[in-house]
Amino acid sequence: MMNNNLLGLSLLLMSSIMQIADGAILRQIFHISPGEPEICKYEKLEIRVGEEYNDTDMCKQYSCEKSNRPNELLLGILSCGSMSVDVDKGC
Repeated sequence: MMNNNLLGLSLLLMSSIMQIADGAILRQIFHISPGEPEICKYEKLEIRVGEEYNDTDMCKQYSCEKSNRPNELLLGILSCGSMSVDVDKGC
């Protein structure tokens, strides 16, 4: 009985690790002036707070949200594979 529980726990742990290793998350902070539109600008994208953009060619999802700090926005980028700098090919 103990071995079955240990085996089940091991499989759950391995499954979790594989899911974590399947994608990457990048966060970028934007400082805005008071009264300025709440828009995250990244390359050619402009995403308003609360909106998301799915780039199926590059296999990435972008989202813009307010930070807990005043006049600060957070851009989240979620990829379906590992994240590298200056890579233009999709996954």
